[in-house]
Amino acid sequence: MNVLVVDDQPCVADSLALFLRTLGNDCFVAREADEADRILERQLIDALIVDVNMPGRTGLQWLESLESLRPELLRRTLVITGARLQVEDRRRLSGWGAGLLTKPFPADRLLEAFQRQVSWSGDC
Repeated sequence: MNVLVVDDQPCVADSLALFLRTLGNDCFVAREADEADRILERQLIDALIVDVNMPGRTGLQWLESLESLRPELLRRTLVITGARLQVEDRRRLSGWGAGLLTKPFPADRLLEAFQRQVSWSGDC
């Protein structure tokens, strides 16, 4: 599975990508929304892990731009955040079918949330 991790914190993004690679996935890392757009233009991406708080366009703003371009990808998205999301933002995520995981989280919770989001059945 090709996974795009979008997070401006290098240690978080690289750790997520490393974890997913150990499960047999190919991972691409973008530090901000414009870089994520460029990766999506060049690579077939099956799933996303996206941080909410990033400089420039936030993760939610970037996902909103994908709504008309790749709506199927929104359903295969796990949004991560260390902040408490407003009810309106939670509704938007729910409407897209995206999952939500609050930082900090242990590896087993990440795996469980991501498998559930992309409908894996233990086949990583």
